[in-house]
Amino acid sequence: MLSNLIYAFLILALSTPAPQPQSVPLLSMTFEGNREVDSARLRALLRSLHEGAVFQPEVLNLELRSIERFYHDEGFLRATVGKPSVEFLELQGRGKGAAVLIPVFEGPRYTLASLQTRNIKALSPETFLQMSPLKAGDPYSRRKLSEWTDKVMEAYHALGHLRADLQLHESVDELRHAVECVLECSEGPVYRVGRIDVAGLDEAAARDFRQRILLTVDTPYNPEMLVLSLQLLNSMRLYRHMSLESVKIDIDDEAGTVRLEFRPVPLARRGTSFDD
Repeated sequence: MLSNLIYAFLILALSTPAPQPQSVPLLSMTFEGNREVDSARLRALLRSLHEGAVFQPEVLNLELRSIERFYHDEGFLRATVGKPSVEFLELQGRGKGAAVLIPVFEGPRYTLASLQTRNIKALSPETFLQMSPLKAGDPYSRRKLSEWTDKVMEAYHALGHLRADLQLHESVDELRHAVECVLECSEGPVYRVGRIDVAGLDEAAARDFRQRILLTVDTPYNPEMLVLSLQLLNSMRLYRHMSLESVKIDIDDEAGTVRLEFRPVPLARRGTSFDD
């Protein structure tokens, strides 16, 4: 008898649906400890959370990380956003609402003291420095300088320096709250296009294909020109769609050359077939 009751209880427990969590509205979002950046600006950074929205703790954590990144981009290198405290308040006849308090430690604001380059020979150092989004005295941002470094690398690749290596060194002066940066470069040799092979086409069709791409033999190899060539070919709709994965790229470090092998598949033109 007892076993039957236990069995019936288990069946009832398993068949009864679990109560669904009730949506809780966000009543307020308050920042504490911020002095340099006002609360209105911080609230404007929140994409998904605003007063009246459904309170979601996991979304709140993502939003707070974006606020921390904002502080770092504005030169507050030591800024941290603490663990928020959430208070659930009773609403007359409407359940509960969430009031969120977010502690912020801003710390000092760091500026760029100087930006220099080292071992740059392919172009004048001034050319690369003019590309920098930061000048001396600007709030220091690692993200912006990282994006600048990527652009410098793109410039080197366009010149054929496929093995160029860039290192951004920073020295932080805690007394002056300033950062000195040096972009050190190892350029490496210039790689040239050694061969352009076109497989699967006869000699005349292969010659016509080579004339349609933006790379020629014995010129500096520019990866961006390969990308643009594929885009141009695809827009012509003469061949089956091609991507970088469909091009075989062999780099000969000893000879300093790049061999490209294309395998285009012509598309049948209207009124014709591949068997004609």
